[in-house]
Amino acid sequence: MRSDGRRVAAAEFRVPDNLITISNWFASEWLLSTYPFEMRDMNISNFGIEGLKTTSRTRSFYIHGPHGLCVNDYGLLGVAESPLDKCSWVRRGFPSPVFYYAKWNGTFQSSVGYADQLLVYME
Repeated sequence: MRSDGRRVAAAEFRVPDNLITISNWFASEWLLSTYPFEMRDMNISNFGIEGLKTTSRTRSFYIHGPHGLCVNDYGLLGVAESPLDKCSWVRRGFPSPVFYYAKWNGTFQSSVGYADQLLVYME
């Protein structure tokens, strides 16, 4: 992710050529490194391109730990697409889509930042 042209968050993956598909590359087992802090050895229980979909929330490109009722949610990044999201830290970034990331290893409530670009590179 970038904000005002500078990198603010990133996740790097390495998938063997014989295993890659259009969507399986974005998975925790292929995660090499993250920025601005390392998440590879953390409890990343919610991870995927399709992310989280409920009646009030739609989030994609989702790298999160266990859900903690908004105030305890933590992770690396995501894209929020619903203005009805229950978490105030998501709604502060609207209009949609909201590219959000954690500035440091803490809850999104205390560390959320907003980007203006989501970039995906594949080599």
